[in-house]
Amino acid sequence: MSYRTAKIGEAYYDVFTVFDFDLVSVVSGQVLGDFTVAFSKDDAAMAGPDYTITEIGTTGTYAISIPGGFPSTGLWAVTIYVEYNGSRWRSCADVRAHHRAYGQWPGLTQCRCVGSW
Repeated sequence: MSYRTAKIGEAYYDVFTVFDFDLVSVVSGQVLGDFTVAFSKDDAAMAGPDYTITEIGTTGTYAISIPGGFPSTGLWAVTIYVEYNGSRWRSCADVRAHHRAYGQWPGLTQCRCVGSW
């Protein structure tokens, strides 16, 4: 899980690694259809912005990219379900009109998820 701040409408990306069942070996060769992505904003499930998921080389590390950024301010959560091993990865973005450093928003200490898989 990662937690970041982002500016509304600004390109956003994050990286994650897919591990094999031994939790040590990485899994290469996954494509967009091997992942299910869900978005939520301020604890409510939302239709997400356009995104891509691509592998960085053949490393088993993947990048989710949202070229147009998030369309509105709020606490956005991106949850990626990995079909290969059933794991979940989550990234949270505190989307504001202007950037602020982490910790400058009192009370924002965690990213919550809504719904179930």
